[in-house]
Amino acid sequence: MHRGARYGLFGRESAKIGIGEEALPDEQNLNPQTIGDLVGRAVRVYRANIRQWAPLLLWPTITVLVGRVVYQTSAFSFQQNQSHLPSLGFLISGLGIVMLGKWWLCLKLLAFVRFSNRFAGTLDDAMSYMRRRKWTLAGIAILCLTIFSAVSVLWLLEIIAAAVLLKIALAPAIFAMVFGFLGLVVSFAFMIFAFFLSIVALACEDSGVTTLLSRGFTLSSKSFWRTMWCGLIAAITVNLLATPLWLPLSILGSLDAVRGAGMIQGLPLHWQVTVVAWETLIEMITQPILLLAYGFYYYDLRLRYEGIDVLESLETIKLKQRALLE
Repeated sequence: MHRGARYGLFGRESAKIGIGEEALPDEQNLNPQTIGDLVGRAVRVYRANIRQWAPLLLWPTITVLVGRVVYQTSAFSFQQNQSHLPSLGFLISGLGIVMLGKWWLCLKLLAFVRFSNRFAGTLDDAMSYMRRRKWTLAGIAILCLTIFSAVSVLWLLEIIAAAVLLKIALAPAIFAMVFGFLGLVVSFAFMIFAFFLSIVALACEDSGVTTLLSRGFTLSSKSFWRTMWCGLIAAITVNLLATPLWLPLSILGSLDAVRGAGMIQGLPLHWQVTVVAWETLIEMITQPILLLAYGFYYYDLRLRYEGIDVLESLETIKLKQRALLE
């Protein structure tokens, strides 16, 4: 295995956007692209580099897997009324391990985004940068969760108020309830997509928590429906790619059910553990595509609204001038 060619922070010298024998030829487009092109590019980039990148995700994925197994086992024991207090302790511990693994995994994925968007000369540089930014990622997640909670409470209060009005004014109350449910769904979807844009901005911009969160929501708002469409297409693509990977487990589960393995009384513990383990492995394969798609969409938005290509060209000229002076 060999490293891909080096290039400067804003340089155009490299002919590769990955590392290793399977690296994909550079196809970074300095013109705005369609959502389908951006998502398709994310699929191609990860497919070209999966042999080199997937091993880097192994230990974070194992951490998530251990946490999920502990959590699922504890939840099963809790449901079966077996020693509630110890089960609750293991359940909380498992959830904590999952969150730690997800945090670690997200840092790795954001390094792929930084490298693929050419904000780092090598993947090692991108990894080192994301390690320095790990607490910023945690801060964005906590602040975004707070915003999610506040918005949820506001919409739920609107829905409750509409339900109270049902006996007074039926038609307006029904309209208000429908409006509340639709508002809750659209708001949640937009906030999720804007959150993803904020964390990929973290991979590409050296700013603080509030600035990055504001960047994600501002860029998303400038193309509200396009952002919604990008999130929807990216989610559909990832789920379609994951569907064939679920087939082996689905077939085995169906055969086990036919043999009468006690599934009538609920999914047995060994199958619950198998499902969460399999899901974790599938996520290791599909989640990089999702983050890369958002990363390319972030770059596309900056092309459209900020002329990042011009800024890069100016920075390249400055770097060359410094090199000549030195």
